[in-house]
Amino acid sequence: MLHHPRRWFRPKRLGFGYSPATWEGWFATALLVLAIFGVRSLLR
Repeated sequence: MLHHPRRWFRPKRLGFGYSPATWEGWFATALLVLAIFGVRSLLR
């Protein structure tokens, strides 16, 4: 049986880059944002 993994991100329809396509993609994006703000607050 062939298993096709879902892509967490898909290409944008307009412009450049990628956007989240699944809940895992949104979760990864939220973790990245939280990590950025966490590091920013530690460096103050």
